[in-house]
Amino acid sequence: VVIRIRKKKSQEEEKLPEKKDFLSPLQQFQKRIAVANAYNTDFLVSVTSGAFLSSNSDSLHHHQDSDVVASSSLRLMKSTEHVALQVVTVPEEITDNDNDENSTGSCVNVLDKLGWHKIFIDTRSILPQIFNREIPKLQPKPSYTSRELQNHFQQYGTWFPVAHPLNMANSKTDWYRYFTKSGQPIVDDIAELIVLDMIELSEQY
Repeated sequence: VVIRIRKKKSQEEEKLPEKKDFLSPLQQFQKRIAVANAYNTDFLVSVTSGAFLSSNSDSLHHHQDSDVVASSSLRLMKSTEHVALQVVTVPEEITDNDNDENSTGSCVNVLDKLGWHKIFIDTRSILPQIFNREIPKLQPKPSYTSRELQNHFQQYGTWFPVAHPLNMANSKTDWYRYFTKSGQPIVDDIAELIVLDMIELSEQY
C-alpha cells in the first residue's frame, strides 16, 4: 500500500532530472505500507516477498514500541490478536552506489531506505487448532534486522495456508463470504489505517 497526496512541485524539483529506475515511482509517495502474512500462512505470497526480507540483509526494522517509532508520530494499525508485529524502517539517502550490486540483499537494503511501515499478520488463531503448529515467540526488542525477521516469520505455522483469501475477505460467492468472514476485521483495520492516513496527509497539503 502506498499513499500519495499530489502537491505542486517547486521550481527546484521541476529542474531535477527524472530517475529511470524502480525506486523513482515509490519515492513519490508520502507513506509506504507493506502488509505480509507471517508463518507461511499464505500459499501465494510468502512473507519474504510481501515484506521484502532477505537473509543477506542487515537493514534495521524498528519495533512498534521503540523510541524511534514513538518519536515519528506514525499511525499504527490497531494491535489486535491478528497483528504479530509492526515495524518501521527509517528513510535514508539513497546513493548511486546503492544500486551497484545486483543481489536480493542489496535490493532489500535500498527498498528499506525509502522508509516503510511493515505489518506482519498472523491468522492462525482463526483456523481450527488442529491445523496449527507451535512456533517459538519472537523475543521483543527495539529493532530487528531483515535477516532476523525472515528467519522467524518464514517458519511454518500451519498445515492449512489460507491467509491470502482470508485477509482479502473475498466475497465473490456466498461460500467465499462465509469462509473468509473471520478475516473481515483485519481488512477493516487496514482500510481504517489507510483512510485516516490519507485524510491527515491531504490536510497537510
